[in-house]
Amino acid sequence: MTLFDQKIHWKSIWSQTGLLLHVPAAMAAISLVICIIFEEWFALFPLLLVAALGFGIRQLLYRIFKKEEKKAHLWDAMIIAANGWLLCSLLAAIPLYWISVERLNAGVISDALAVFSHPINALFEAFSGYTSTGLTMLQKTGPFPHVLFWWRSFLEWTGGLGLVVFVLSLTHLNKMGFQLYYAEARTEQMSSNITRTAHWIWGIYIFYTGIAMLLFWLFGMSVWESVNHAFTVISTGGFTVSHDNFQNFSLEIQVVAIVMMVIASISFAVHFQVIREKNWKVLWKSIQHRLLFIFILGGWGLIVLLNLWNETKGNWIHSFFEWASALTTCGFNTVNLDFFSPMVKLFLIMGMFIGGATGSTCGGLKIRRLIYLMSGVALRLKTITQKKEKQIVGD
Repeated sequence: MTLFDQKIHWKSIWSQTGLLLHVPAAMAAISLVICIIFEEWFALFPLLLVAALGFGIRQLLYRIFKKEEKKAHLWDAMIIAANGWLLCSLLAAIPLYWISVERLNAGVISDALAVFSHPINALFEAFSGYTSTGLTMLQKTGPFPHVLFWWRSFLEWTGGLGLVVFVLSLTHLNKMGFQLYYAEARTEQMSSNITRTAHWIWGIYIFYTGIAMLLFWLFGMSVWESVNHAFTVISTGGFTVSHDNFQNFSLEIQVVAIVMMVIASISFAVHFQVIREKNWKVLWKSIQHRLLFIFILGGWGLIVLLNLWNETKGNWIHSFFEWASALTTCGFNTVNLDFFSPMVKLFLIMGMFIGGATGSTCGGLKIRRLIYLMSGVALRLKTITQKKEKQIVGD
């Protein structure tokens, strides 16, 4: 079969897709610990089912297509990545739906659980979590199991770096690993070996997650809150375990959140140079990171001025927090958005559209691509000169 004159190796695609199913399976197995800690035994079977399906389907695909594993190419890798996001999200939706229905049938009255008793809502939340988008269906109040709060945070933390990077850190795929890595639009490398690169990325990711947990806890969060918020701040996902988001947390905690969001918006290749090679200058020498810091400070200043212009009352931390959250595409907030004028809201949307640096956990267009886009426009404008026009007409 061909598509755009490129042969597609479907057998190899399904064999490699099975590797990605290890992710939700392993997550479900780890999450059993939360069930035990909080004695939420009703969640055991749904999580065991996800673990069994993930590992089982992987083994089945491996047995069927084992001989075709090494034939995949870059085009195939893109399909593998897409299949992985789809199938893993389908598996991740099972606990959200199953546990919600079980609790409601057990007599628990909760609007929050009622939302996820609809399969499409559970699937939406799973996709949003794995892609660390942060859009959520959890707008209602009511009893909500610890295991589901944890599951949402865990989805964002795992998906923040991408499912492929997670798998590459545990396998040795060599050439196929490079293809899968690039298929997820990643180009940063810390080693000629893609597995070692994945190890470094995850090592840095875990290190900053631990720092976020410690700082949140030191400044007043409970252990439970600090763990969940550390997961979602470093992945710039924005899920929380509080219906009030960050509005009721102290100023110190809000400042920590800002710092961690900014750290998460920096390329992991730059973090590698800072941590491994002690090259602090790269934070300013890199054009996209220079622009990132300018955007952060300049955008904050502009929002403050817009608030003064519109006579909006508020302190500086709200403006800084909301702008940092928008630019890093995290989605945390300290105030209701009705607090801001329509002009400021539009500016925040523009920040979310741009996003952080390439190679970070942020979403959006990314600053490097913005640089390429503007450079291309500038180059095109330079070529449209009177001399050039005469040459074109003359030809």
